Amino acid sequence: MGFMSFMNLSWLNNLLPASFRGVPFQVSGTSSEFGRRNQTHEYPFRDVPYTEDLGRSARKNKIDAFVVGDDHKEQAEKLVEAIEEEGAGILIHPILGELNVNIVGTATVSNSVENGRMSVISFSFVEAGELIFPDSSVATDDVVDENADNVDQALLDAFEDFDLIDAPDFVQHSILDDTMSILNDIADAYNAITPYVNDAVKILNGDLSPILGAGGSSIINSIKNVWKSATKFSNSINGLIARVKVFNGISFIKSILPGAIWSTDSKSTKKRKKNQNLINTAIRVTALTEASRIIASLPKQVEDK
Repeated sequence: MGFMSFMNLSWLNNLLPASFRGVPFQVSGTSSEFGRRNQTHEYPFRDVPYTEDLGRSARKNKIDAFVVGDDHKEQAEKLVEAIEEEGAGILIHPILGELNVNIVGTATVSNSVENGRMSVISFSFVEAGELIFPDSSVATDDVVDENADNVDQALLDAFEDFDLIDAPDFVQHSILDDTMSILNDIADAYNAITPYVNDAVKILNGDLSPILGAGGSSIINSIKNVWKSATKFSNSINGLIARVKVFNGISFIKSILPGAIWSTDSKSTKKRKKNQNLINTAIRVTALTEASRIIASLPKQVEDK
């Protein structure tokens, strides 16, 4: 045998000893099928179709195996039993290596006079893959909404101590003026984004006295209506992000920060500070919960950014 002939056959030394479920055999030939699963959609009155890529096709292979020897019939029977066994099995492919596969279709066993001590077994197989069930995941926006609702309820509970009925007139007027001033500061902060908040604040200021007198639920809902007025503006991604920035900024407005209540304060001063702190908390917290709802509604890539 010449050098070139030897080189042409040297690749045979790199082939792995083939087997299926531990049953060995020799291989005379193999073939493979692979590709993509595409579905072409053709629409009425449209000349150009649309082809949808549905993912990689399952990789299919065919093997022409053979067993040789005086016991070739027994060897072939063992391989047939391995092929007929239920479920996936480990195949050692001479070229592809170790594979977890399922047998597909029917296998054939051939014997001939010319090859009296050999049985040829042909079979096809497909990659077993994985059985993956749909996995549950947390709906972030639902969780955020639920937590925001819990915060709203906590605010309502806190307002059980809110009381202006027995407060002196100057206390009521002081709270009214301070709250109007805070809302105007918020409207100014929103002017760069939308005029609707300014309009909503003007309406709220006109009804603020009876709203404060009605207590917690009325106050919180009225403040929320101011935030909702901002949704009349753009619901684009940039518009939503701009709204979040303003909502976050509201919590840092100096006039909205809680005031200290000192033991040396008079009874009326303590009442005024306590009630004003509750109103300020409602403004600050509802702004932050509204910001959290918007963030949860943003597309994932924008939220990550």
